[in-house]
Amino acid sequence: MSKRRLERVQDAVHGLMKFRGMETAVIRLLETRELQRLRRISQLGLASLVYPGAEHSRHAHSLGTAYLAIRFGRQLQDAAVEFLPPLMHPGPVEIRDLAIAALCHDLGHGPFSHTWEDQCIGKRDFDSKRDQWAEQFGMNSEDCKELKWHEIVGRGLLLWPGGDLHNRLKEHDESMPRRIQALLGGGYHVPYLSRLLSSDIDVDRGDFLLRDAIQCGVSYGRYDLEWLLSCVTLGYYNDNVVIGFDLSKSRRVIEEFALAHRAHYETVYFHHTVKSAELMLGLFFKRLKWLARERREDLERRFPRHASIITIAAGDVLGPEQVLELDDVLLWSFLSEVAKTPREPDDILCDLAWRLLQRNLFKAIELPRAESSLPLPTNEMLVEQGLRLVSPRTGRKLTREEFREYYLCPFNQDRDILSTKDHDCGFFIDTTRPDRPAIMIQRDREFRALRTMSITTSRIYVPREVRDEAKKILSSRRTAE
Repeated sequence: MSKRRLERVQDAVHGLMKFRGMETAVIRLLETRELQRLRRISQLGLASLVYPGAEHSRHAHSLGTAYLAIRFGRQLQDAAVEFLPPLMHPGPVEIRDLAIAALCHDLGHGPFSHTWEDQCIGKRDFDSKRDQWAEQFGMNSEDCKELKWHEIVGRGLLLWPGGDLHNRLKEHDESMPRRIQALLGGGYHVPYLSRLLSSDIDVDRGDFLLRDAIQCGVSYGRYDLEWLLSCVTLGYYNDNVVIGFDLSKSRRVIEEFALAHRAHYETVYFHHTVKSAELMLGLFFKRLKWLARERREDLERRFPRHASIITIAAGDVLGPEQVLELDDVLLWSFLSEVAKTPREPDDILCDLAWRLLQRNLFKAIELPRAESSLPLPTNEMLVEQGLRLVSPRTGRKLTREEFREYYLCPFNQDRDILSTKDHDCGFFIDTTRPDRPAIMIQRDREFRALRTMSITTSRIYVPREVRDEAKKILSSRRTAE
């Protein structure tokens, strides 16, 4: 559509990003309100409370991902010419579609990104409302059984007739919205391209590993992007064409990539203070959901500008127009409004909001893995000390149940470095053989250690005024055992 055949954007990660010809559609789509909303969604949620430079947005990451998709797509053009029939080549149209899909891959994220989905929407609550969310966004519920909340919302926005993005895509051609959705869902007419958007080695991780490292100011989490690009190629796995990396050249850069992924989770995403803020926001929403069931009308009257947040807390679903209101600004302003008075609408809700705003965060106590399954929240000595030392700003004495529910928070997390699912795995391609066989990275002999490598974290979080007493109690329990 655009008469301009070259667009340039200066980026902190990729330098001068150039979009040529059909690729310039990416830049025009940035003007839509669906993409503009991502400027107000932080890429790393609450991580800026620990890493002050981590203020970058989903918008910057999405644009960087689209640029990487173009660069990888161009490399695959050269690889496909060697042995694939023309219909299987990624031409300018396919590379444009791939870039747009990469641009829109995070379209459905809510405030604070994954924190919103994990702590505010909640997996259990979402599973019970999955079909209703799908219906609100014009999606077939049968196609949404495996999708996360942000995936349903994002793909639904692509098909929403009232949206700027949908109509801008249709200006290119009528079928483009569904083609982009199909590419994100693995149903594109050049099927191997979808793996570039979702696998162990994809353009999403390719951008955020570098971007998050630069913005957080950490040296780990980086890898040799140029070498990785030079190694991407095509091969066959179970008679299907798949994207992979030249076996003879890429082992070290793939290892570097996987270890960069691990480093970020250990030191940024699972940082004890970052996780504290995320869990506290979850506790805030847990309390809000309880209040919304009991006093919804009162909450909506008191906070009319934040009706969309209260609607979700009450267990109802939102439509596209309301979802476009959800961003970091709205959630921070809601926390600020709630924290203004220590009693209304609820003292525990106000206290949690105030602690988040003041960065008065719960403190982590690391636990040996053997203790992670023990019933710490019901430890009577810990509860007794908590009741003595913690009270909301009203000065009211908490009940035992309230302390256990909102001021004592265990956290256990396991994450594999490489996927255990075949459809998400990456491949090595043996380019020395004419049949170009693909080998799962996890099954390569040099990657046995990475295959079983996981990040395991076990902690308990308590208010800072309880930390010292909690450490003594947990230490004495270990000594007694």
